[in-house]
Amino acid sequence: MDFRWNRKYYNPKQDSIIDQNRNFYVTLSHVEELDKQGNSKGDALIIKRWRKRRDKKTKQIYFLPKRGYGIRTKTQAEKLINALSTQNLYPLSLGEIKVTKELIDIIDFLRKSKINPEGLKSLFDMVFNKSSEEILQNYAHYESKLKEFKNLILDPTSKEVKIRDFLAKNYWIFDFKYKDLATYTEKPTTVGKIDIFTYNEYLTIKKDFFLELKTPKKERATKEYRGKPAITAEVGNAISQLINYMEEEKSKNVIASGIVIVGRKKDVFVQVFNQYLNQIKIKTYEDVLEDAEKRLKAFKS
Repeated sequence: MDFRWNRKYYNPKQDSIIDQNRNFYVTLSHVEELDKQGNSKGDALIIKRWRKRRDKKTKQIYFLPKRGYGIRTKTQAEKLINALSTQNLYPLSLGEIKVTKELIDIIDFLRKSKINPEGLKSLFDMVFNKSSEEILQNYAHYESKLKEFKNLILDPTSKEVKIRDFLAKNYWIFDFKYKDLATYTEKPTTVGKIDIFTYNEYLTIKKDFFLELKTPKKERATKEYRGKPAITAEVGNAISQLINYMEEEKSKNVIASGIVIVGRKKDVFVQVFNQYLNQIKIKTYEDVLEDAEKRLKAFKS
């Protein structure tokens, strides 16, 4: 198919036809956008309507752009999938997408076509989730941050608030899927303040992730009780506090999960205890560091 892009501003990588009739085609195209100097502005997905034309001399069919809509961020992509899945345009206005006649027409095309929203999501993920490439390019940076974290938890003078602020700025330590999400500290609730939290909104579901911290000064998260290991009162209180946060969010139809970080040293009983927990996990600071190191090294394997 000869889709005639304005190559001054677009470097097309892949065109996928998602709707067509006798006179026009609608495509979802993965493109590299260019500025006036021809420099790359980054990748985008362009949903575009094309008018069919026939070259008078060669009799060859080609297509000229009629209308289009650009998707340039992951948030925009998720909001568009939301609109397709819920048959509702309202969620678009809550994100970074301006609702226009062109967008409404394009969503109508998408809804009438056989395109699967999950397939659309996969394409969005391919374009906007370049985590592996970015992580490898900045490997030394992530490695240095883990060393900084290690020094922080081994320093007996480190205060809880200092560790909290470091983790809020480096939330990827828990999972790279949190890398690009905004984090918040000291969020007030009716049951106290959350040390750190973030959220991710996908389709109509909002997912919260809470973090409750205790100082790493105490070596262990467990104690001996009647000759057997048991969690300390501090751990029990932290779990209770996290449950109260999550119950509050549950009343708002929000899915929540969280981690309690307490104790510096790895602890076998903590691992056993976690087997009986569901939406909450307990980790020691050594667990967090070791897991992050393994996760980072996996990108080089």
